[in-house]
Amino acid sequence: MTVNNWTYVSVAYAAVWVAIGGYWLHVHRVLKLARARYEHATSQREGAAK
Repeated sequence: MTVNNWTYVSVAYAAVWVAIGGYWLHVHRVLKLARARYEHATSQREGAAK
């Protein structure tokens, strides 16, 4: 491969890892929000049952 091709490969490799990292952050934030909503909903249900 020429140097120019290695540049494209390196940029593509980095872009894939940036995309994976961004997706991981998205999933982490969504799960955190879902857990908070679940805890809020279950705490309200337990409070109403007493």
